[in-house]
Amino acid sequence: MRKLNFYLLFIFIFLPLLSLAQEIVVTSMLSSPMDMTANLSENLHKDKKGVNGGLVKVLITANNVTFKGDGILETKQFQTSEYWVFMANKANKLTVQVEGCAPHTIDFREYDCVVSSLTTYVLTLKIQNSGNTSGELLVNYLPLDADVYLDNQKLGTSPNVFSQLVVGQHDVSIRKSGYKTQTIEVTLQPNEQQSIEGKLTEATPMTFTVNGVSFNMIPVEGGTFMMGGTEEQGEDVVKDRELPVHQVTLSDFVIGETPVTEALWNAVMGTGSNDRDNGKYDEYPKADVRWNDCQDFIKKLNEMTGKTFRLPTEAEWEFAARGGIWSKGTKYAGSNDPDEVGWSESNTSKKKPVKQKKPNELGLYDMSGTMGEFCQDKFAKYGKSPKTNPVGTSTKSDRVIRGGSWYHYNVRGRVSNRQYLPQDKLNDTTGLRLAM
Repeated sequence: MRKLNFYLLFIFIFLPLLSLAQEIVVTSMLSSPMDMTANLSENLHKDKKGVNGGLVKVLITANNVTFKGDGILETKQFQTSEYWVFMANKANKLTVQVEGCAPHTIDFREYDCVVSSLTTYVLTLKIQNSGNTSGELLVNYLPLDADVYLDNQKLGTSPNVFSQLVVGQHDVSIRKSGYKTQTIEVTLQPNEQQSIEGKLTEATPMTFTVNGVSFNMIPVEGGTFMMGGTEEQGEDVVKDRELPVHQVTLSDFVIGETPVTEALWNAVMGTGSNDRDNGKYDEYPKADVRWNDCQDFIKKLNEMTGKTFRLPTEAEWEFAARGGIWSKGTKYAGSNDPDEVGWSESNTSKKKPVKQKKPNELGLYDMSGTMGEFCQDKFAKYGKSPKTNPVGTSTKSDRVIRGGSWYHYNVRGRVSNRQYLPQDKLNDTTGLRLAM
């Protein structure tokens, strides 16, 4: 009888506890204002009163994930480890269930969030063994006040001790504008402190000289961003060109500090409009070129330098204009005031030299106004799906132009604005910027 009682006790009490030996842990819950997924027509979900809801993107590596909550309008699995939960406006709780784990209810208010209409949120979850206590991380990196990220979520700045961290394996990134990001893999143990220390390397511009003319190229750390007419672009978005907003991931690349100048063009090609003016326009951006002419220039430049210069892809151009991973989410390249960062019809009636206005977060000049710039891509409408290192393709010969110009309205200088021109045509407001 005693043995029978023991088996019954094991089956009904201990076995369920063993089967729930893992638990769901919230890594982060953040609003994503630049993610316009919830605004797309196919993603609009209304509550019983006809009010549009919001979207919670749940990132979790697990099988058989289900969701419960009074505010749920619809759920679907978008891709592996990513679930979309459409929720009513003002919803504040979501229960997540995973096989082998106890159900976990997340109160968004604990993360300063409440679902708002037409807004996208990212809820990151992970599975860990129950009973694990937290770990601690000491970060001592130079320069001072470098940003510290744990699994792409900002913890604070260095030097610092970060406590109450989820145990297990993590990627810790140390970032600071003007320096190369360093990422270290660490394993946090229960009730133990791990420490990392070091010094970031400056991301100095790369300087090249051709026939006595020097120019700078700026390294850009790759990353993921939302491309197209994002929220900060407001009512100026050209819907048939800048939508849908879509996710793009880019590898590291290098881009010109300024547009190609008359001086550099002449140094490579041996001819130019400023020859007869004794170099008066050396520091002006080169214009009056076809996309085909740009390819001829780049081919000759590569022969002279032994490098692999090219035009930037449209995605690279927009990512760089937005400020890369240091983006502050401004409408123009480095500011919400177009006159701070470039020349347009609002502040000039003629072409101006480069580097006369404020640079953006990456130290790039004249990406909003001053001179339009050809990209490598053929012009094509955007798609919805996420892309990695995309290059626009089309059966037409139209090539993408970005950046506005001194001649046009300043709204053309918005970071998402798109123009185009056949590759064998030219005008006096379009030039180029180099990439590698």
